[in-house]
Amino acid sequence: MFPKTFVKPAAEPPVVRLNEMKEVNIESIEFEAAHKTDDSKDIPDQLKFTMTTDDGYRITDWIRFYNEPGARSKMGELVDALSQALDQDILSPEEFTAMLKEYGRVYVKCSGFRDYKGKQYPNFDLVTNSLPLKQTKIVELVYPDFVSAMKAQKDGAIRDFDFDEKRGVYIGIK
Repeated sequence: MFPKTFVKPAAEPPVVRLNEMKEVNIESIEFEAAHKTDDSKDIPDQLKFTMTTDDGYRITDWIRFYNEPGARSKMGELVDALSQALDQDILSPEEFTAMLKEYGRVYVKCSGFRDYKGKQYPNFDLVTNSLPLKQTKIVELVYPDFVSAMKAQKDGAIRDFDFDEKRGVYIGIK
């Protein structure tokens, strides 16, 4: 038996094919200011995305940050995809990052593989031109009769309703 350490064991890499897309959870989005690397290479302002698969494998990717992104930039594509998914205007970079964190999920695409200690690990790139469908919770509301269910639907309290024969009530779905 090995002695225990504070080192957290890493999750196994997912089994994917080249160009395969996966839906992942957004853990964090951080702004990284422009800087120079040790070899004097200029790195522009970036957004660092930390994401995890449903089984815990951690993925990190960066996209270039712009205060006013162009429609063809990765950030611009992601702003447009989020705006369309939420059917909502996004008026600032801060609003964008907050809304995307709340949205919670994005796609990544396997762009290749790297070999580390004899094991193949996939490289993933953030997919910026589409987002997974937002998961909606189905909330049931019980109505004693058809008239009250119809009124709730007309008032916009529920989207749809159906009769539950076992319980003898109308069930509204929000």
